[in-house]
Amino acid sequence: MCLMTLKIALRALRRNKLRSFLTMLGIIIGVGSSDMIHRLMEWPIPIRPDIIAFALLVSGGVGVFFGFYPAQKASRLDPIEALRYE
Repeated sequence: MCLMTLKIALRALRRNKLRSFLTMLGIIIGVGSSDMIHRLMEWPIPIRPDIIAFALLVSGGVGVFFGFYPAQKASRLDPIEALRYE
């Protein structure tokens, strides 16, 4: 039983590491592309931490909503009726 708990914990850690890596990669690509636009087109593009946090919150909210809503809708269906339409 203890080994099973350890495996579950390690899976959660891998998933969290991947999620944080992808988040950081997205921030780095966004900052890099905005810097490139600033240098090539000479547009002033301010990068503020509050805007980055807002973008993360909005994208997280959209992901949660569009993941939760279909799952909740599917959970209310009768399994026989749901399989009939596939």
